[in-house]
Amino acid sequence: MAKPKQTKKAAAWSLVVMGAGFAASLPFQGVPVGKLLVGSFEAGLVGGLADWFAVTALFRHPLGIPIPHTALLPKNRDKMTEGLVSAVENNLLNKDSITEKIADFKAAETVLDTLTRELHSDGIKIMIDTLCKRILAGLPLEQIAPLVAHEIKSQAGAFDLGPILERAAHQMTERGYDAKALDYGLKQAEEWLV
Repeated sequence: MAKPKQTKKAAAWSLVVMGAGFAASLPFQGVPVGKLLVGSFEAGLVGGLADWFAVTALFRHPLGIPIPHTALLPKNRDKMTEGLVSAVENNLLNKDSITEKIADFKAAETVLDTLTRELHSDGIKIMIDTLCKRILAGLPLEQIAPLVAHEIKSQAGAFDLGPILERAAHQMTERGYDAKALDYGLKQAEEWLV
């Protein structure tokens, strides 16, 4: 970022160049190219002076002349500070404003919509595949395998198959699979005997 003194020098030199260019192009006003040059330098000079005056007038009296409605920021510093603090407190940081902004932000919907869109892309599929392979490659399988085997054995030993088998038998009877299985078995036995 440019330093303030360098910025002031650049602005002053810009005005000098525009003024010199305007003065130098005045004798060539009769030629179309001269008119274009005069207009361009004149616009640059007027714009530069207007910008300088506007910015200077906000902070101090231009050229030290006490022109009314200049040096607005120093004169109204307390009012502006109070207004800014009030706006932040009342409009940005009050409970209702924060609640409304949070209610309007649908984080879960946004995340789910993005995931739904992106999960079907080839890049995401490749990334998930690569990630899973890296995780599996980094796991100490020698230490995990006995733990997994022990957990499977304990769950299998504690698992009660009775209700599942009873439900399966009921479903087979209800749908007539038992009769179909008996017919198939008898047919296969008859073919074997023949």
